[in-house]
Amino acid sequence: MAFTLFAAIDVGSHETSLRIYEISKKNGIHELDYVHHSARLGYETYSTKHISYHSIDKLCTILNGFKDKLKEYNITD
Repeated sequence: MAFTLFAAIDVGSHETSLRIYEISKKNGIHELDYVHHSARLGYETYSTKHISYHSIDKLCTILNGFKDKLKEYNITD
């Protein structure tokens, strides 16, 4: 059965998340994995009008973890 793997990353004001889906004609869309981390970028932005280097570093760590998860599923696009 032919299927496609699809990943979506959402960098939000409070949370950064990764969802991985399997898409096929027979079964439609099925979520395979969901990973999320709190980043609180919005709180910091609204209160200080900028994002600190610490928060940027934390976001980069989260995104690098997502990159590793994408490698586990062999998702390249």
